[in-house]
Amino acid sequence: MKLKAIIDRIKQETGLDEQSILELIDKKQKELDNLITKEGAAILVAKEFGIKLEFPNKQRLQIRNLVPGLKNVSVVGRVFKITEPIEFEKNGNKGKLVKLYVGDETGYFILTLWNDQVSYVEEKLIKLGDVIEVKGALVKENMYGEIEINLGKYGLIKKSNASLPSLEELEKLHFQSYKKANIVELKPGYYEVSGMIVHIFKSNYIFEFCPICKSRIEAHYCKQHGNVEPNYSIILNTLLDDETQTIRVVFFNETASKLLGMDASEFLGIEDKESFLREKILGKEVIVKGKVRKNPIFNRLELLADSVEYLNIDKATNELASVLL
Repeated sequence: MKLKAIIDRIKQETGLDEQSILELIDKKQKELDNLITKEGAAILVAKEFGIKLEFPNKQRLQIRNLVPGLKNVSVVGRVFKITEPIEFEKNGNKGKLVKLYVGDETGYFILTLWNDQVSYVEEKLIKLGDVIEVKGALVKENMYGEIEINLGKYGLIKKSNASLPSLEELEKLHFQSYKKANIVELKPGYYEVSGMIVHIFKSNYIFEFCPICKSRIEAHYCKQHGNVEPNYSIILNTLLDDETQTIRVVFFNETASKLLGMDASEFLGIEDKESFLREKILGKEVIVKGKVRKNPIFNRLELLADSVEYLNIDKATNELASVLL
């Protein structure tokens, strides 16, 4: 959908004049450090007004402009990672799913294929490195802050000849390249930072999630798969300080387990979790690699940890000495 069409739709729904709408779009771009196009900012403005935009199948979007809640979207990307198929059973019926990581130079999304759709991968209709166009897609955000796409009732996948970065470039761009930086230098992207955990935000700390679709659930009930035997995941919200600034760091699942030295089932059995966390990780110095994103609700940067290590003081001292000598 072109910028003019989005503006016209906002005018129609809100009664605002075009200049006022353009000012809102510019403001939204600045809030997100100009990391999205005017069209992407306009989509967000429309969403804030409760305006539902549907995109014709022929229209393509840059992946960075995908917004949770969009429907009937058409988007192109290269498949740079495919997970192993997962089989499950629900109400006596067997099913399966597979996840494809699809990217361009601006970002990536996870395409989840269910049951018969898995044949795209099993019959090698879609292979690692293929450029594909996903049409009729529904966009959402998963519990790790990643964009996920499901095919709608009439959704489909087809090959595309669009020119995109190579498989290796996308792997490096989206998963393998972490730039070392001080917290004060951070902006949306992938970084490695070192600092001290100076605060642990109170929460439930441990959550149920569906063993099939990995969505967060409550009371053993998944909206998509009904009553399930849940898996458990640790989620820790902390504040990291490197003396240049602080940033909220979220540790999920494996990274949280590594930080605590135990899995979710062990942590679940600890009665006084707050006291345990204060003793275990508060004041500890760590090295964190992960994705920095802007939280759209609180308009602040936060770091979603992909890996964590406790800072080795001896190693850090030797590296510093080698630089100074």
